[in-house]
Amino acid sequence: MLRLQMQILQKDWSTQHDIIAGKMQEMLRRIDELQEQASHEANLKKRDLYLKELDETTNQLDQEIENISDMGQQLRLLTDFANHIRKGLIRVEAKINEMKEQLKSMGNDIKFLRGKSVEQLFEIRKWKVLKETAFKNVKSIYLPLQTKEIYHKVVEGEKNKEQLKQINDKEGEVNEFLIDDKEKVLLIHGVAGSGKSTTAKKIEEFIWKLHDNNQKISNKVLIPIYISLPSLKNPVFQAVEEALHQVEYGFDELQLKELKEMLEKKEFRLLLIMDSYDEMKLENIEKNLYINNKIYQKWSDPLVIFTTRSEIFRTSNYALWFAPDQKEQLKGNRTSKIQS
Repeated sequence: MLRLQMQILQKDWSTQHDIIAGKMQEMLRRIDELQEQASHEANLKKRDLYLKELDETTNQLDQEIENISDMGQQLRLLTDFANHIRKGLIRVEAKINEMKEQLKSMGNDIKFLRGKSVEQLFEIRKWKVLKETAFKNVKSIYLPLQTKEIYHKVVEGEKNKEQLKQINDKEGEVNEFLIDDKEKVLLIHGVAGSGKSTTAKKIEEFIWKLHDNNQKISNKVLIPIYISLPSLKNPVFQAVEEALHQVEYGFDELQLKELKEMLEKKEFRLLLIMDSYDEMKLENIEKNLYINNKIYQKWSDPLVIFTTRSEIFRTSNYALWFAPDQKEQLKGNRTSKIQS
């Protein structure tokens, strides 16, 4: 079989060169894709299938690179493309090994989280977040960018740079949003590198600090849920469920059901921190995640914070990408458009 392949290659190498290179490149692309799918898949059976195909495809590509390199040396054919593919495979294999180590650790976490109550899962999340920030001495949230409510009013001027020092300080825009309970959605946007994701994580840290000190906000217990939108497979319709299924929270279906029952009884209220809207896949941009995810109905009217780069705002009606399903309030503020 190998001898026959060598004869074909000798006769028509220029044509076969492109075909083989294309096939290898497609296999490398598939390996990269499988690595991403496996790392984000919460269903263990599906994850195992991805990992099995990942190992098989990696071994197949590795063997083909070796075969082509050997034949190229024997027939004195130009096989630089194989070396290029090999470098790509080495890069991806490093990512795969790192991912497998993470999945191994995640597997231990999932076993630990299985069977826990909703309160216990949130306590574990709080402990992890506060442990990570123990050496940062987080005392305030500084917002060096524009933060504006989606509707009702537009915020401008020096007030945007207020610090969130304590929850009863209504001068800061995040404070005002959390305390007044007039708006449902807060949009934090700015240019790349202006600290939006850092702000999102610090908001979660600060809310957990309040929770740890038994402090309520507007007489309600607030539970923050940090959601990295780019890490989700289906952010348009399953953002909250998918985030809670991830190892950071470790919810299973029974625990999700318990959570919804507790929310209906108003035992606490969620603050959904939906980070990096602009980093989602292109087909998801300009879609209203609040409405499509049925945030109000499914999660008992939570507060929601979105962060995004303002460079994606190419149309004047981008507020509709984030606004709740209260069109009359949005229409009543036509003169108060959000400006980047």
